[in-house]
Amino acid sequence: MSTNILVIEDDEIVARVIERSLRGEEFKVIIANSGVDGLKTARRAVPDLVILDVIMPGMDGYTVCREMRNDPLPHERSGVIPDRQD
Repeated sequence: MSTNILVIEDDEIVARVIERSLRGEEFKVIIANSGVDGLKTARRAVPDLVILDVIMPGMDGYTVCREMRNDPLPHERSGVIPDRQD
């Protein structure tokens, strides 16, 4: 059984680099390009790990994290927030 990793990143190049770094037999990488899309995808795909950007237009990474913590789904998620200075 593969580990589902959700990458929430608005910069497509960065998202693809992360995807290539993680993709393998044991990882299934799903990419969302915004905080809102990331929340929708997380509810649908139920990832084992979420990697998200802090600085995104609209809903930033901190807000996404808070929303995920408040989500009524009964499973645990781990989150990693890479800090990127633009």
